Amino acid sequence: MELRELYELHDRLEAAAVAGVNLMEEDFRLKRAIEAVKPLSQASPVIGKLYRMALGVISPECEDRAGSLLDVLALSQALLCTQASFGAGGEEEITALAPAHREYCPCLPYSRVKPLEEALTCPGGGRYALIMEAINERPEDLKDYRLSAAMVTALSDSYRDIAVTAARYLAKQDKGLLPLIKEGFEEASEYGKLGRLRAMEGIGGKDENDFYVSLLDHAKKELREEAIRALRMDPGNTERLLDLANTEKGACLEAVKQSLSAMGTEPARQYLEEQFTKDPQGNAGYIRLLRDDSISDRLAGEIEVFLNEYDKAQGEMPAKWNDQFDQLFLSMACKGSCAMQDVYRRAARSGSPDRQQYLRFPDMLITSILQSGDERLVDLAGELAKTAGKWWNAPAFAADLLILPAKEVYDRYRIAIPKDGFLGLGREEKQRIRKAMMGVFGRIHYNDKTGRQECSQRMEEYGAEGRTFRSRRPLVEPLDPRWYELLMDDMPGDETVSAIDENGRQDMMTYDQILYRLLPPERRPAMGDYFHRRALDMKDNRSLYGLLIRCGWKDYRGLVSLYVKKNPEAGLSIWEINRMLAGIPLTEEERQMEIREIDRILCGYPKHSPARKNWDAYEQQRRMINEASGLPGGK
Repeated sequence: MELRELYELHDRLEAAAVAGVNLMEEDFRLKRAIEAVKPLSQASPVIGKLYRMALGVISPECEDRAGSLLDVLALSQALLCTQASFGAGGEEEITALAPAHREYCPCLPYSRVKPLEEALTCPGGGRYALIMEAINERPEDLKDYRLSAAMVTALSDSYRDIAVTAARYLAKQDKGLLPLIKEGFEEASEYGKLGRLRAMEGIGGKDENDFYVSLLDHAKKELREEAIRALRMDPGNTERLLDLANTEKGACLEAVKQSLSAMGTEPARQYLEEQFTKDPQGNAGYIRLLRDDSISDRLAGEIEVFLNEYDKAQGEMPAKWNDQFDQLFLSMACKGSCAMQDVYRRAARSGSPDRQQYLRFPDMLITSILQSGDERLVDLAGELAKTAGKWWNAPAFAADLLILPAKEVYDRYRIAIPKDGFLGLGREEKQRIRKAMMGVFGRIHYNDKTGRQECSQRMEEYGAEGRTFRSRRPLVEPLDPRWYELLMDDMPGDETVSAIDENGRQDMMTYDQILYRLLPPERRPAMGDYFHRRALDMKDNRSLYGLLIRCGWKDYRGLVSLYVKKNPEAGLSIWEINRMLAGIPLTEEERQMEIREIDRILCGYPKHSPARKNWDAYEQQRRMINEASGLPGGK
């Protein structure tokens, strides 16, 4: 039997499943495939049944289109399997084949699909929160073929936050979604095309280079800019980008330079060095990823000029000066030529607490060491720790964690972290030194997969839609256990410092949060008692709830009411209290007792005082409080 029409029908049914059942009535390709099967339906009762079922799926009267489609696909698959044959000359060889189509997750009940499908495809308010909840808490639901198609539709959403979120989500998915993203590309809105392209970059990378190149023939404005930026994924595009550098203008020219900075080829490096020589301030960002000593020396010379102006000036520098210096400063990353080392030495000599620009250099040296591992910068860090001390101990500390035994590192740097009672230093100076050292701990986390402590670092590419480069370097040995005792006994746990998590995200963390991230799994349960004592002692104990949960702690009674007692100025409402209580494991009785205690505390203040104004100013609030606390009636 000739099976070509049956295979065509099966392919169109699968495509309809991916695109969404709501579009089936308008799918002319599917209708044509069904009609092509009609002559065969008269020759076989089974094919006749398949033909009638297929007609029923696209009928306007079909009530359960999704279920009917699955039934037709199952019959079509079974029919093709029974009619298939195999024959070949020579010796049989079995070869594993990659799946031709994306594997679908089991079909979810439509009651679960409908709210999210509507949020992704229909206008209206309140949709963004629902989408983010699904991405963060139920990502497996989004594998449903209907929601995959809806997510592609959301790339053209008029609400930009939804479109951007859809693009970022799709960019992390597997290559099976690429045909769905490409289909309908030309019919999409301009912003929809932009979102599809960004999703393709994340999924396909340089494998889709031909598609990016094809867009240059007709793309304009933002789409052209993004297509040029996509060329950075393939070093083979260097010559094409150099040609575009002669023809593009404005934002597209910036995208060309951004892509060339990621090429890593000699022609690209030469072009960017020439551009930086012509206009250092205008092109400083594009040399951020380059590490050649010749470029490093040129950059160092420009920074010296700016620092000369800074030293001569009195008071704050103009905003334009700050913007230009920022671009030069951020491009220092991972550059270690002799001239650049002299810039660091100058900063170490000049870094008094009232000269804020110089205080940025130790952190840049840490970033450069962890990102590049340049031995010249490692040696420089040790030199500056000896000659300048204070916050310049931090870069040497970061470097030595990667190369020296743990005991030697502790013995060398314990004294570099001053306690509050340390004599000879002012309070602000002690805090600044302590934060510099804790900033190194803030880059360390225990990797459960590798069983090692690692230093994380991030560096951002210059320009719009710039990528973030993340690196991890393992410590040569696990931290000396005495560091944990130091962080528990001598450090103000609620003090915060900029830290980098295991995924390369930058955020402010308390010292207690940093301590937990350092711990191997076997030490974490024993820390519950410490964190609980800290929660009872701190003014704002909210950051410790999550740590207690991760340590397996069981007793959370009194923690939220204690926070309210110590922070009456927060002016909390019953909604905020319910949200806080929902985040910790309490029995219903414990939750009610906690709300009663909070009510007692807040009702001790005058009715319309700042502490109580958001609590029970209205009768509805009082009813909610009584209901939540298990009390009848109202006060």
